[in-house]
Amino acid sequence: MAAKVPLSIRFRREGSAFVLRTHAVCGSPFECFFAFINWQGALWSASRYHVMFGPEDWPEDKSAYLSRIVIRRWRREDDGLVCESALDIGSGNDPRVTHVGDRAIVLFRGALNSEHPYYIYDIGRERLLPVLVRDPWFTYGKNWMPFDNNGRLGAVHGFDPNQVLDIDLETGLAELEQAKPGGFAPRAPHDNFNMMRGGANALNRNGILYGFGHATITPSHHYPFQWSLNAERESCFRLDNDVEALSRLGFSIVDPTCLFSTDDGGTFAGFCCSERDWFYDQSFAEILLPVNINDTHLSMPRIAIDTSGFQANAYSKLMLGERLRHQVESDVVPYGGRRVSHREGFVAFGQYGYLPPNRYTVAYRYQSDAPSEQPIGWADFCVCRPNECLPAHTIQLSGTGGRTVRVSFDVSVNLADDERFEARVYSHGTSVLTLHDITITSK
Repeated sequence: MAAKVPLSIRFRREGSAFVLRTHAVCGSPFECFFAFINWQGALWSASRYHVMFGPEDWPEDKSAYLSRIVIRRWRREDDGLVCESALDIGSGNDPRVTHVGDRAIVLFRGALNSEHPYYIYDIGRERLLPVLVRDPWFTYGKNWMPFDNNGRLGAVHGFDPNQVLDIDLETGLAELEQAKPGGFAPRAPHDNFNMMRGGANALNRNGILYGFGHATITPSHHYPFQWSLNAERESCFRLDNDVEALSRLGFSIVDPTCLFSTDDGGTFAGFCCSERDWFYDQSFAEILLPVNINDTHLSMPRIAIDTSGFQANAYSKLMLGERLRHQVESDVVPYGGRRVSHREGFVAFGQYGYLPPNRYTVAYRYQSDAPSEQPIGWADFCVCRPNECLPAHTIQLSGTGGRTVRVSFDVSVNLADDERFEARVYSHGTSVLTLHDITITSK
C-alpha cells in the first residue's frame, strides 16, 4: 500500500550548499537518503520514506514494515529547492539515480517486505522492474552504484572483488562482467565484510568509472572515500579531509548519495548525514555540496568538495558505551551499548582525550527499566590532570521506563597542556541501566 508522503519539503540554501534538516524519531515516518538528478530541465530525486525501529525491536511482522521509495520533482528558488510533486513507487531502501541516454533510472534495494532483492524504475516511463542476475553464485548485497554504460544501465556491485553488472532496462535481466580480484579490502570487525562499500551513482569517462563510496568502519561510523575502476577493472581509492566539515557538525555517518550537474553548469554531490546508526532518535541532514571535478588524471579523477560554508572550527565526538572503559560487570548490547544489571559502580569512564577550546554540548543516551521518578545514577564531565579528576558538571540520571532517552548539558572547555577530558556514567545499582553513547559537540 502506497504511503501518504508529505509534499511540502524544502531544501534551504546555506551558503553554496542546499540542506534539509530533520529530527527523526523511532516509530514515526521520516524521509532521508535523497539522490538527485537533473533531467528534462528540472531536478528530480529518489528518496527513502521509512520508520526507524530500536536496536532490539526488529519487526516481527514484515508486511507492516514501512520503507518506501519516493520520486520527487523540484523547483529551484533563490533560497533553496521546493518540492512540486511526489510519487510513492513501492517498498525499498536507499535509492540511487542515473542517466542512461536520455532516460532517468532509479536503482534501489528491496525492503524487508519486498518480493525481490533489487529493482529499477524508469522515471519517464513510470515503469518498475525487478533485477534478476543470472548467476547462481551471485549475492545481491546493497549499495550498488549505477552509471550510463554506453546506453545501457551499468552498476558497480562492489570492490571485493571488483565487480560490474550490465542490466537490461527492458527486462531487468543482468549479466556480470568477469570479476577482478580487489586489492585493498579491509574487513569491518562487526560483520567481516569489506569496509569499502558503495555510495553515489558512478560517472563514466571513456571507460574509467569513478565516484564516491563509503567506508563502514563500524555500524555507527561511515566515512566517504573516492574510488575509480580503470578499463581493466583495477581499483584505486583515496581518502581526504574534504568531508571533515560534515563530521565535525556531529554526524558520524556520512553516506554519499548522488553526483549530478545543473543547467547552469554547476556540479553537486549529495550526502545523507546522521548522528549514528539508524536505530535511535537523532538528527539527520541531507546536504548538497558544490564540487569541482578534475578528470585530467588518467587513473583517478579528483572530485573536490566545497565545504567552505560550514564552520571550520566545529568539533564532534561520538563515544559508544561498548568502547568506553568500565568498572562493573556488564554486557555489550546492539549496537555498541553497554548494559549493567543492578550493579553499583562506573558503567563508563574515559577517554582522557584532548578537546579544542570551545563551548560544548555533552549528551548521554541511555535507558533504564526503573520508573521516571526513581534516581538510578549520575553522569558528569570532568577535567583530568595526572592523579586528579575535577568534575565540571554533573547531572542526575532517572529511570526511563524502558525507553531510550537523551540528556545533555553545556560546558565550556579550555584545557591546559597537562589536562584531558573525561566523561563518566555511574549506576546506583538499583536498576538495569544501558548506556548507548556519549556525544560531545561544539556549540
